[in-house]
Amino acid sequence: MNIVNSSENSSPRLIYDLSYLQDDEALKDSALIVFNSQRENHNDFLKNNFHEDKNALDKVSEESLHSALNETTKVSDIVQDRKLSNCIAYNFDNVKDAIISEKLKYLREKVDEIAKLRIQEFFKLEGHFDFENTGHFWYPPNGYMGWHTNNRNPGWRFYISYVDKPGKSFFRYRDPISKEIITSYDKQWNFRLFKVSLDKSLWHAVYSDTHRFSIGYTIKFDE
Repeated sequence: MNIVNSSENSSPRLIYDLSYLQDDEALKDSALIVFNSQRENHNDFLKNNFHEDKNALDKVSEESLHSALNETTKVSDIVQDRKLSNCIAYNFDNVKDAIISEKLKYLREKVDEIAKLRIQEFFKLEGHFDFENTGHFWYPPNGYMGWHTNNRNPGWRFYISYVDKPGKSFFRYRDPISKEIITSYDKQWNFRLFKVSLDKSLWHAVYSDTHRFSIGYTIKFDE
């Protein structure tokens, strides 16, 4: 398998590791409040509804990517195909087993506010731009999200993730230009920004052998 364990070799302006946000205590503290609430309030849901997959690693392998590339219908997201992932999803109206929680929406407002400001600063944006929460997940051990593109909703994606055990989970993607498959192992805190483009599909997947919590956003602006 030609899988590279790195996050530094991708094409420019398609994916960034915003590692400087490791020092952003305001962002981390607000996100941790959300993640702790998930853990405290939805443990019974985890026990009764999460289906651990011992073959989770196979679902994010190079072979699985080749299979996905050969499918007539290319999978965009879990709304299109819930079988793409066994993760616990939050506040998706169109995912039948998602947890709908007004409390988490309320707790997440502070995260949304700070994250939007950080993205505005990163891109040096002035005036209006679209910034929408489009992903909120809990990956227990042997959790995964298989290969997909998000191409139904192009734009930039910004993901904040926290893991209990660093190095036990990863974000894996295929560079749209070089076609190299790159595995970016999770630190405890991770701040990844990547571009979803119809003409340069960024296939990506997630695997976790620890508890992994993530909040994601879609950003759109004139470039």
